[in-house]
Amino acid sequence: MQLSFFQTLIQKRKPLANDQQWLESLHVDILRRPWQRSISMKVRPSGLVRVTCSKTCKITEIQKFLLSNKSWVEKSQKEFEQLRQSYPKKQFVPGELFLYRGRSIPLVMENIKSKKKPKFYFFEDQLIFTHDLEKYSWEELKNWLREAYKKSGKAHLGEVVRGVSKEMELQPTAISYRSQKTRWGSCSSEGKISLNWKLEVMPLEVARYVVVHELAHLKFQDHSQRFWHLVQHHCPDYRNLKKWLSDYQYEVDFLAKKSDLHL
Repeated sequence: MQLSFFQTLIQKRKPLANDQQWLESLHVDILRRPWQRSISMKVRPSGLVRVTCSKTCKITEIQKFLLSNKSWVEKSQKEFEQLRQSYPKKQFVPGELFLYRGRSIPLVMENIKSKKKPKFYFFEDQLIFTHDLEKYSWEELKNWLREAYKKSGKAHLGEVVRGVSKEMELQPTAISYRSQKTRWGSCSSEGKISLNWKLEVMPLEVARYVVVHELAHLKFQDHSQRFWHLVQHHCPDYRNLKKWLSDYQYEVDFLAKKSDLHL
């Protein structure tokens, strides 16, 4: 249940005027679980407050819990506000910069008169859109942008896998491409590897590290010392690249189906 908020709920309780205004400003997601006994909450990077509670928990209890943690909520939201400013929501205007293989490239509108479906494509350090940007909704542009990155990412990562597989003498039984929120890659016990096509945003050496990491799992299905020794042999700077992935994970947020940073 998405609330934005508490206009109807506050009628059941008369908080102070400042408290009421604060509650009304919140975006809250309530997750009710039958086995949950206590109330807990988490502030998401978008500023959304997710409250987890029991099926029978009263709204007045949730209000009281939120108000008792008001300072913590405000502090968390302020910290995430700085993060959102670092990664503003895309506006889809000519000249806007998009990260592609670690480089910022400008959006160019080609405006070709054609009955073909509009699309984005990459050409000579530019992101090109084939029609008039203003004719389409933000959601349509976002979907076409995802298609462009996915197509490019699958082709590029496939080349990286072929090259690194030859170098490491390790061949996966199959390769798939996904759009996980928190994982860059995985390797199954059957030798199948999966890669996140959003790695197309990242610098080339970062994408290569992920491929080396997953191919190393074909030999060692763990994160033992032997595993990391193999990774380091083929990717000496893996520690910095691994840290880069963690530090700059939100670089790919503009390609997420549902943004973690923007409501």
